[in-house]
Amino acid sequence: MKQRLALAGLALAAALLAGCVAREEPAAPPSATPLPPAATAAGAPLATPDAAPRGPLTDAEVVALLDRAVCWRADPALAASCLPPDADALAAIAAMGASQDRRFVAPLIDMRWLDLGWDGAIEDALEAITGERRDAPVAWYGLDSGAPLPPGYAQWKAALLSITATAATSPRFAELLRPLEPDDDMVRLLVWTGVQPNGRPPLTSPAVVHRLEAGYLGTDDTVYGLFVDGEARAYPRRVVAWHGAVNDVIGETPLLLAHCLPCGGAVAFDRHVEGEVLRFGTAGLALLGRTLLFDEQALRLWDTFAGVAASGEQAAAEQRLRALPLVTTTWGAWSTAHPDSGVLSLDTGFERDYAPGAAVTAELAAAAPLYPTPLYPAPATGPLDARAPVLGIDVGGAQRAYPVGDIEARRVVHDLADGTAIVLLSEGPGLGTRAYAAGDTLIDRLVREDGAPIAVDVEGERWFVNERALVSTLDGRERPRLVLRQGYWFAWRGPHPQTTLWGGGS
Repeated sequence: MKQRLALAGLALAAALLAGCVAREEPAAPPSATPLPPAATAAGAPLATPDAAPRGPLTDAEVVALLDRAVCWRADPALAASCLPPDADALAAIAAMGASQDRRFVAPLIDMRWLDLGWDGAIEDALEAITGERRDAPVAWYGLDSGAPLPPGYAQWKAALLSITATAATSPRFAELLRPLEPDDDMVRLLVWTGVQPNGRPPLTSPAVVHRLEAGYLGTDDTVYGLFVDGEARAYPRRVVAWHGAVNDVIGETPLLLAHCLPCGGAVAFDRHVEGEVLRFGTAGLALLGRTLLFDEQALRLWDTFAGVAASGEQAAAEQRLRALPLVTTTWGAWSTAHPDSGVLSLDTGFERDYAPGAAVTAELAAAAPLYPTPLYPAPATGPLDARAPVLGIDVGGAQRAYPVGDIEARRVVHDLADGTAIVLLSEGPGLGTRAYAAGDTLIDRLVREDGAPIAVDVEGERWFVNERALVSTLDGRERPRLVLRQGYWFAWRGPHPQTTLWGGGS
């Protein structure tokens, strides 16, 4: 999904900004070479800094320079006539650098993320203010996070990101960022994913077919399996990766299947929050590498992978969605275990390339996270690469991470989390891992009988391995299922900074 947001050509810029080009994939601009002067504006002379102001800039002067640089500040449609940036916009950027006012650092970094033909001018301005020069946009994030911010920063940033807004876009960035105005420190960390809100359209009450009707799936296709209210349902990655969010209902439970493309996985939550059933859309924003959702009721931002409110009163109250046990496995393994499972139909109402791997191939091949994260671009401080796949568990407020490859190789892993004995069971690479509260049961091995997994403990007692619990074949005793979240190391560690890592490290 990682592709260059290159709007240097005036024709393409005009088309994009007029809403004629709809981006479907997140943009994470790579290192770019500054455009030559001829490309900055058709026939425009090289920009020179405005006369340096005497003394510190006033708030009004700071705002005026920012508005001059973003010529579509009042109306996104104006960008079609003023991009590539004209001489006045470049002069405003140069004046920001000449002022050496640190209130411009965060806005300039935001502008640098968008490759609109001004990258060379912005690098010069940032160097003049910070004394540093960095080649790639991602390298600027996290720099000087304590720098003061300009007045009205959140709404200015919303206007900056509105360049691809269309009449059909709802809500606008201005609506999503308005509640964050008092919390500018968070706003500076928000990164545009290359699409507007709901630019990756969520699925709501999608069509579901019986397992036998899902002829489009191969046995090795990755699916996310849920078992809720006695009903099994599979969400193929090749479908949900295009949409980011699925608002669904299984039995009596309204649920959210959230797919975070840069996180390398999906998670599931109950959509009930304080008696209200929320409906989610995709925000077109990433926070510390993780994509964000918003609820349509109050336009609050939510951390996709963590299920935590990121704005509004819910954020202040540390409101969380209740996580549901989800397994990442193959269609062959899931459909064998659940012969009556439902599965998403390809009739989603949207035209997408739902071929195997089409939605995730570029992301899986990427050498680094799509967006700035706590572990990138800075060197990893822990024992794992930022994109190492892990399984995360939270028991009693204690978090633990397990490298996926190690668990799949061992098949049976016992551990303690906050004093709770747990056991992780995997049938092998790619076939999924489930976790259970083990109690006093010590599982020795997994076997298969009649096509189904059976756990055998050290006493020889046999246990059915199902989606709800381990169930004793002897007397029906149960060991309840626990929630695991599978994704990249950075995606788990970011919202769980106190996590420990199985095998050592943090």
